[in-house]
Amino acid sequence: MKKNILLIATALFLFAGNQSVTAQAKMKKEVQSISVDKTKTEVSAKKKTASLIRPLGLNEKQQEQVYALFAKAGEKMSRVGADSGAKIQGDKQAKMDKYVMAKMKEILTEKQFLKYLDLAKDL
Repeated sequence: MKKNILLIATALFLFAGNQSVTAQAKMKKEVQSISVDKTKTEVSAKKKTASLIRPLGLNEKQQEQVYALFAKAGEKMSRVGADSGAKIQGDKQAKMDKYVMAKMKEILTEKQFLKYLDLAKDL
């Protein structure tokens, strides 16, 4: 009888240990995925900001604000996810574009903003 209980207890511990290892591996993979997404959005924000510095003549403060805006927008759009429908993604993108334009109008001077509108057509 003791051997049967010991055998059942051992089997339960092995099963629970296996579940824990599987859950940890899954969690680690999700964390790495989030980290990669964040890195991609940061790189993208840096590239977009860098591409606007010279044509618009951005000062240091404007560069920081534009970078923060692009990083925030990229992060929000990455949360939409690929599994949501194309219509939802399109709606979110249109909404985000309006938000970015409104914020850019606040950050830039009128002359810079008009030039940005010309450049945004190519982006």
